[in-house]
Amino acid sequence: MSKQDTDTLYETEGRWKPAALVVVVACHCLAFWMMSLSDHVLPLVPWTLLGLPSVLLTSSNIICLVTNGPAIGEMPVAAMALGPAALSAMLASEPGSLAWWAFLLLAVPCLVVCAVFLLWAIRLMRAASKTSDVEGDAVIIVLGGLVRNGQPVPTVRERLRVAAELWRESPKRLLLLTGGPTPDGTSTEAQVMASCLKLEEGVPQEALLLEPNAINTQQNLRNARQLIDQKGLTGRQICVVSSDYHLYRALALARNEGIEALGIPAPVPFRSRLQQWCREVLVILVKGVR
Repeated sequence: MSKQDTDTLYETEGRWKPAALVVVVACHCLAFWMMSLSDHVLPLVPWTLLGLPSVLLTSSNIICLVTNGPAIGEMPVAAMALGPAALSAMLASEPGSLAWWAFLLLAVPCLVVCAVFLLWAIRLMRAASKTSDVEGDAVIIVLGGLVRNGQPVPTVRERLRVAAELWRESPKRLLLLTGGPTPDGTSTEAQVMASCLKLEEGVPQEALLLEPNAINTQQNLRNARQLIDQKGLTGRQICVVSSDYHLYRALALARNEGIEALGIPAPVPFRSRLQQWCREVLVILVKGVR
């Protein structure tokens, strides 16, 4: 992957992995400490209502740490776990005491983080839930993603599975695969995706168009648009296949390139869903996508 700025934050995440691990461990240790302060004071029902969200969010972080290693998207999840834990500790403290105020001041920003990410999650879900008919000769842009050991990661495999199903429904459709050099520089995301579609899904070469240069979503769509124009396919319906959490940003960037596209969501594996959605919100907030 090029060291230029990428929407997948590949280089950025590599640098921030140690910090992400520290934040996750520190937040969850603090959350469990705060819940331990209140478990002998609060009645079972309110303690469960406040403690259970922290436990669930902590479990989500642990799953991602074990399966994928530390990632930027886990940091807001860890911060969210602190909110209900701080509330439980606050309710167990003497009102107006220094500890009470300290826990309140910790709970408020964590709950604000929860609210912001929840509101954005609703916007992303709405973008992924819009449906429309795909025309029989549509050009379907399949956005690339990370390749590990010569194989696409599970999120990209889901995009390919959805794209293959669309092609089987109507073999007149074209699948435009876009994605630049892989991290090891031995291939491109587009070539790896094409190999998977041909070998595992039975999609023929003539149904595939490859764009092997883009290193981020903006370039994916810009280069795809240029390739569509070069091939004389401008009159066809254009669709974009990407992960459900990513469609909001992908379609916004498509509009920036003058592409009116239909978004088609691909599901994300359950174990990384929360982390991926939070990571996507971080990208949107940092890049100011609207």
